[in-house]
Amino acid sequence: MQLSNSNTQSRTTIIALIAIAILSILVRTVPALHLWPNFSPIGALALFSGALFWNKKWMFVIPVGAMSASDTIKEITAPGTGFYPDMVYVYASFFAIILLGMIIKNTKRPLSILGASIAGSVLFFLVTNFGAWMMNNPTSFIIYTRNFSGLIACYASGIPFFKYTLFSDLLFNGVFFGGYYLLSANSSVKTTVA
Repeated sequence: MQLSNSNTQSRTTIIALIAIAILSILVRTVPALHLWPNFSPIGALALFSGALFWNKKWMFVIPVGAMSASDTIKEITAPGTGFYPDMVYVYASFFAIILLGMIIKNTKRPLSILGASIAGSVLFFLVTNFGAWMMNNPTSFIIYTRNFSGLIACYASGIPFFKYTLFSDLLFNGVFFGGYYLLSANSSVKTTVA
């Protein structure tokens, strides 16, 4: 399948992104599927969306919509777990990961996808932990000082969670991109929609 700028988007891409968005919502909200902290397909959805969606509006709407829907469900079922003060940094990191996807647009090279996946995980770690340090308040579980050593302590506290982010991004990006390209290569009918 040729991935280039167009006024149309393949039906395969749209179906794949909707299915991935639904999966992302389920993994974040169904306790049996939420295996570890920071284990979520949202980062992979953001990268996949940026890499495969031609319509810039929709490449942001799908992952941010999935994140917002799952946060709303989490907030309804367990108040305080869906929306919290530093969520703006979480959303900002996903916007940046979508931009990473745009950088690797039109590539099928596994090393480019692998590099973007790792970069997305690192970006999420850096941005969200910076946000936790910036939004630090006296009612937080851990209070960090407002200096460089406090920032470093905040990053150090986040390291145990990074492995789950990295693992989930690598796993889901492998499944999403690999599955998409496999389906696209085997698809004999290239139907497009406006």
